Amino acid sequence: MDGRLAEALRHGDDALRLYRLSGNRDGEARTLNAIGWLHAAEGDYERAIESCSQALERQRHAGDRNGQAATLDSLGFAYHHLARHDRAVTSYEEAVVLFRASADRYHEAETLVRLGETLLATGDTRRAEDVWRRAAVIFDALGDPEADSVRERLALVREP
Repeated sequence: MDGRLAEALRHGDDALRLYRLSGNRDGEARTLNAIGWLHAAEGDYERAIESCSQALERQRHAGDRNGQAATLDSLGFAYHHLARHDRAVTSYEEAVVLFRASADRYHEAETLVRLGETLLATGDTRRAEDVWRRAAVIFDALGDPEADSVRERLALVREP
């Protein structure tokens, strides 16, 4: 594991312990998602799912829709890398709905890009293209240059 990831995980574990001691459930849930994302970054997708699932349970109980969206995106990423594509698609689609509801257009577009990657992995090129077009429209509206890389993905998929 990269030394920076190991350090970040240690800090995450420290923060989680302190949030639990103080009874700060929101901080605990957000930290569980961050720890899960770090596990995913190091390739430990099962641990990522375990941590993010705990976070999601707490966020749903608290009604934290933004936290849920971020955690569902993390879960989708982990499921995708474990080739559990149905679970990844479901997680990403739920995240997109929640990001849209909170008007978080940037993260909605980022999640659409990852959803497209998962759909492409399942062979559903048509749906992948559709979600990538939606992502490009959002990035364009935000003036974000990421729209160009999304259009590049679309061009690659369309090539014979």
